Amino acid sequence: MESAARRAVERSENELIRQPENPRPAYLGAAGLIILGDKDRAREWLARALTSDPDDVWTQYNVACLYTMLGETGPAFDLLERLLPHAGHELKHGWIKHDSSLDGLRSDPRFKKILELIG
Repeated sequence: MESAARRAVERSENELIRQPENPRPAYLGAAGLIILGDKDRAREWLARALTSDPDDVWTQYNVACLYTMLGETGPAFDLLERLLPHAGHELKHGWIKHDSSLDGLRSDPRFKKILELIG
């Protein structure tokens, strides 16, 4: 797992050099950094992803998932609440409702509120 995470971080770094405005390599690389235990650097990459495309619901969603992996529920909920009015059916009913990446949030009353808003 660590070997794959190192490769993912390396590939993400290379992609960020080529396309610094693309948020995807930043949040994908952050996932590898979390696995490797480099949480501070992962937070920097998550911030970079959000700065690159602050209005993209998929960026917000993926960063929320990664904040959940970090155990940082506050920022994860902030992002989910921010994206919800702009999210399409697939994101709301497929991903938010069923993605195991959000399991760390499911017991929190704020998650139940999000599910109520989705309907």
